[in-house]
Amino acid sequence: MPDRIDKINSLIKDEVGELILTEAEFPPDTLVTVTAVVTSKDMHYAKVFVSVLPINHAGQVLKILEKTRLRKILFKKLSIKFIPILQYHIDDTEAKAQDIEGLLDQLRKKV
Repeated sequence: MPDRIDKINSLIKDEVGELILTEAEFPPDTLVTVTAVVTSKDMHYAKVFVSVLPINHAGQVLKILEKTRLRKILFKKLSIKFIPILQYHIDDTEAKAQDIEGLLDQLRKKV
């Protein structure tokens, strides 16, 4: 079963990534990337993690993703029995990395 979930995660990640480019309309100069998908064991839910740059557009991007109804498009596009309910989350790893890098720069300047 874990292999199946891994395949579903990969498939959803790739397809949602493509659909974001073709189906969703984001504010100008906004970059949205699917970084990971985690599907529940029962395959009813899938957490879709997205990276948003600039990060201050994150809230707006989440609203757009919810409105776009990507699950419905996936259902038509994929040949799997059940498409999980997609739950979008911001992957703020990049923003946290930038914060840490800034703190390290400050420490270097003090030394």
